[in-house]
Amino acid sequence: MHKIKRPLLLLFAVVISSIQIVAQDAEEDVTMTFSTLSWQGSIKELLYFNNGAPTPILIPNGAPGSEFTYKGPPNLSFHTQEIDEEGKHIYPTVASTTVANHQELLLIFFPTRSSIDSVHSYRILALPAAEADFTSNAFNFYNLTKKRLAIRVGEHKFQIAPGNSLIVPLATSNTQNVDVQMAANQQNNGWTMIYQSRWAPPKRRRAWVFIHGESEGTPEIRKYYQVLTQTTHSQ
Repeated sequence: MHKIKRPLLLLFAVVISSIQIVAQDAEEDVTMTFSTLSWQGSIKELLYFNNGAPTPILIPNGAPGSEFTYKGPPNLSFHTQEIDEEGKHIYPTVASTTVANHQELLLIFFPTRSSIDSVHSYRILALPAAEADFTSNAFNFYNLTKKRLAIRVGEHKFQIAPGNSLIVPLATSNTQNVDVQMAANQQNNGWTMIYQSRWAPPKRRRAWVFIHGESEGTPEIRKYYQVLTQTTHSQ
């Protein structure tokens, strides 16, 4: 009877360990929920795989969409459906993001620069949708620029660093429109006013506020009012 040499035993051990690791990874599915919002126009004819089954999804532009459930690997991806030269269905990936178990997220789809006039692909910004303080009568400001922002909402004054957010609750007794001002830190040039207006209080709703800009110009500011079962949009 032939004896198995030690290096071969080690090789078998490595192969078996690798198989076990792959099997463990394949079993580590997550379960979470998400809603979606498109930054630029509604996105149609997309799908994602929920528990292995292709599920159609519309990414709305006017307000955050319906809530979807996802069960699958941590890489949540979105696809178009096409047919290849052999007549088989293929699912090119146009966007993806990493998610974790039990998360509740709002996924915002930004078109990539190369996709605006050609093949569409998207960058996803994943935001928590179930923050305890983000309740009715509250604004949630997201600074999606590269500059520090100073903001005043009524009597509330605060600053938000790039990439950060802040929830600003209003008193339920506040039924009047509130003054809103925003300024951006221009470093050597100090602060520059970029926005001023009067906003209606959320009133039994909550409001997502996104300040977005990737260049030196004036950033875009979008505000979305949202209730539990339906959403309304205001800019």
